[in-house]
Amino acid sequence: MDFIESKIHLINDQISLNFQKTNEIGVLTGLSGLALFNFHYSRVFNTESTIGSTILEKCILKINEGYTKPTYCNGIIGLAWVINYLIKENFIDVSNNEVLLDIDNYNHYWIQSSLKDNNFDFFHGAIGYVNYSIDRYNNLTDIKTLEKIKESIILLLNFLSELLPKIELFPNGSKKTDIKMGFENNVFFGSAHGISSIIFILNKISTIPKFNLEAQLLSDQYIAYLLKYKDDTNSGISLFPNFMSQKGAVKYQSALTWCTGDIGIGINLLNTSIRYNHNDNYKLAGIEILEHASCRTSFEKSFLKSDCLCHGYLGAYKIFLDAYKITKKEEFLETSNYWLDLGIKNITINNNSDLTILNGLSGIGLTLLDIFDSKKLNWDECLFL
Repeated sequence: MDFIESKIHLINDQISLNFQKTNEIGVLTGLSGLALFNFHYSRVFNTESTIGSTILEKCILKINEGYTKPTYCNGIIGLAWVINYLIKENFIDVSNNEVLLDIDNYNHYWIQSSLKDNNFDFFHGAIGYVNYSIDRYNNLTDIKTLEKIKESIILLLNFLSELLPKIELFPNGSKKTDIKMGFENNVFFGSAHGISSIIFILNKISTIPKFNLEAQLLSDQYIAYLLKYKDDTNSGISLFPNFMSQKGAVKYQSALTWCTGDIGIGINLLNTSIRYNHNDNYKLAGIEILEHASCRTSFEKSFLKSDCLCHGYLGAYKIFLDAYKITKKEEFLETSNYWLDLGIKNITINNNSDLTILNGLSGIGLTLLDIFDSKKLNWDECLFL
């Protein structure tokens, strides 16, 4: 435990010294994700720190100086999500809400623009924007803003309803498709860009009573589509492919990652059954997927070779630990400990380290902070977990 604690302190030191090197401002690959770590670090260890606030001030300054990237992953909406989260979790004063009121209209514009461009991607498209909108919906009283959020949700629901038959027919011979899931003209299955992220956002939309029935029905339809591509023969390395190409090629060789692979899909189905629709079939499917994944501990089967949260050892650790907390299955605890041990041994902390949540030290640090806090830290909401 002392060794892990020392790593967390080293991570905080690196972020404090080097955050100026990070150019983007979004939650997953930008400065605001670094701030998210520092606020949690200060609370867990009960220390005074102004680094988190300094980082947020730098983000606002960059916007005032002309920064325009909008996306959840690396841009303005990711920053807005962090500020809203910090208000909700009582890290910062509610007066910071004024900053968000200006961003809300901006966010609504980008939802409309993304959907017109067929871009529903989580990291860089409409799903990321709507994710922020739903979190705002739960903390707002302004009628005009609430109505715009409802309008945005209706736009996304209509889009996803029309998208499903297109995906079901994909690929469609030589006909050009404009399905933008991370990389154009591929249908992805994972949590970062694909079907799994659609299922998550529909679940989240279903928490708003007005949209509950429509969102859950559509979620069921997307889950049915997803499960059609589950390899029940166990003939490949993974149970789900990373993607299906325009040529129809499907390779069951997705890595053991949150972003594209089986464990992100498995934990999403498990969370769906526990938090949203209480469907035991989805719970059983999630458990089966994660049980299969728990056996993939070699590099030849996991394709893991880094320490990061998105597609590395610490991401596998966190997901299997979450699965254990839900199911109490010892094999998930054993697997999580395996990946934690490997992750700790391979953490590289120096002046050249990536500092972000997705690919670097902030994500690793937040994952390790969970070990030290008796209460659940909700930072993982930023990754649909």
